[in-house]
Amino acid sequence: MTVDDQTLAAVLQRGVSYLLETVDGDVLAESIVSAMLNQAPISPQMAGKLVNACQVLQERAQAERSGEATARPSPATTRKQITPREQQILHEIARGVSNKEIARTFDIAEATVKIHVQNILRKLNLSSRVQAAVYAAAQERGR
Repeated sequence: MTVDDQTLAAVLQRGVSYLLETVDGDVLAESIVSAMLNQAPISPQMAGKLVNACQVLQERAQAERSGEATARPSPATTRKQITPREQQILHEIARGVSNKEIARTFDIAEATVKIHVQNILRKLNLSSRVQAAVYAAAQERGR
């Protein structure tokens, strides 16, 4: 599962530990022991994401305090901004399809799918695949 910085911060704020699926067995074992001791294990790869997440949350809080919070673009505007390929990928996300399966469907690299997903989230001002799926489902119902 890919986690964006904002989701990671929210998860960690709620006391959930998060490790990458590629974590080494020794690190996994140490993390389990840490969790049992009520410590928050975090893999080195996730440390950078956590720092970014904290920065994003801090910037957002400052923007909200100063009244600069950005509104989501209108559906008409975002439809123009999203490329046809991104529309296809958004549709697949709404169906619950994984990045790997999307890559196979369109005969593209999984890394390319991840880039498309990031672009979709940015363009729609969303923070997770779940939000993108909800957005896409709402768009389908509105047609």
